[in-house]
Amino acid sequence: METSNPLENFLKNWLTTNILSFDDFKSAIRGDSRFKGISDEDLREIYALYKARDDTYGNNLTRRVESSLEPLRQTSLEDLEQNQSDNSYSLEDMIIGLYNVGALLETRTNVINKRMKEEIDVLKRFDDATILQSSSAPSNNNILQMLDNYRGILEKLDDMST
Repeated sequence: METSNPLENFLKNWLTTNILSFDDFKSAIRGDSRFKGISDEDLREIYALYKARDDTYGNNLTRRVESSLEPLRQTSLEDLEQNQSDNSYSLEDMIIGLYNVGALLETRTNVINKRMKEEIDVLKRFDDATILQSSSAPSNNNILQMLDNYRGILEKLDDMST
């Protein structure tokens, strides 16, 4: 963030040779009756002297602006660093947070695995019960009876899970 350039440019624009072109300078001098006898060549020399003086003033102005703004830049940089430091997390805090998230996910995974095993056991018992009843060649009445038994088993399993 270079603040000195716009400020320097603004201040340098108020130097004599930046306000007056040579023609404007010549018109201003010729407008005064005391300077009517000065030649154009002498006016160019005088204008060149003003230009050299303005360049020196401009360089001095640049140094002064930079030296005046340096403490402000330093303070702003320190404030920014402090603000970033205050609003950031240490690596140790992030690692602890990640371990906590890992432990929470592991607990949830264990609960889900336990529930899945319970459901697998229920399905295994259901499968075992259906194998026993379907081992003989069923007739239509046997099929209806078997379906009724399945319904009963499902109701019992449903009652057990709630």
